[in-house]
Amino acid sequence: MELEPEEITDCDGFTSGGRLFSDCNQCEVRDCVIGENIENCVWCEEYACERLKNMFLQDPDAKTRHDRIKIQI
Repeated sequence: MELEPEEITDCDGFTSGGRLFSDCNQCEVRDCVIGENIENCVWCEEYACERLKNMFLQDPDAKTRHDRIKIQI
């Protein structure tokens, strides 16, 4: 993904109602989290689903971050 510096912002999380990353309004993972009424994908019974696996292919560090959260549950 190629982004301009002004497109990169701090993110307060999918369901925070606060600041979001520039493409979050078009994110199918975010739509799923909101639709499932959960705060984070790690609380989903289907973790890690195909949507999330596709995201992890684009951002391998995201898998590491999610797995750390999952371990803490």
